[in-house]
Amino acid sequence: MFSIRMHPSTLGLGLLAALAAAPARAHARTADASTLQVVAPLHVPGAVLEPGVYTLRVVEERADRNIIRITDARGRICAIAAATPDVVPRARSDSEFVIDVDAKGRPMALRSWWAPHDRTGEDFVYARDEEAEFARRAVTSSADPSASAPSGGSKSVGSGP
Repeated sequence: MFSIRMHPSTLGLGLLAALAAAPARAHARTADASTLQVVAPLHVPGAVLEPGVYTLRVVEERADRNIIRITDARGRICAIAAATPDVVPRARSDSEFVIDVDAKGRPMALRSWWAPHDRTGEDFVYARDEEAEFARRAVTSSADPSASAPSGGSKSVGSGP
């Protein structure tokens, strides 16, 4: 049997190195959560949410990219999405969601989210193929002569139920 002896200063240097390698965080917002009521199929990065009630929560935060977990009313994970922080001049009193809509006003994709009382929101990051599909749907919808609304865009909606 053998033992390892470590000088206290070596232990301190190892701890310092481990802390330096950890990702930098501006502040922990992992408690931030909002409820979203979806009334028509809605794209989020990597998934489509069917009508229902969902909870969005920041689960990991980094300086340039955050991870958002989206769960359904039963707590099942529906999507894990990457988002970039978006700081606004003043915090909102309620949750706010920015949703891309097509020319007919139908929801296409969740673009951004701000939790209540937080100046830092989340801009969702979509894969190139998802972005191309949204662009195709916006062009197809705006070329439809029966479309009564202006061409696709985004609209901001308040919190869920």
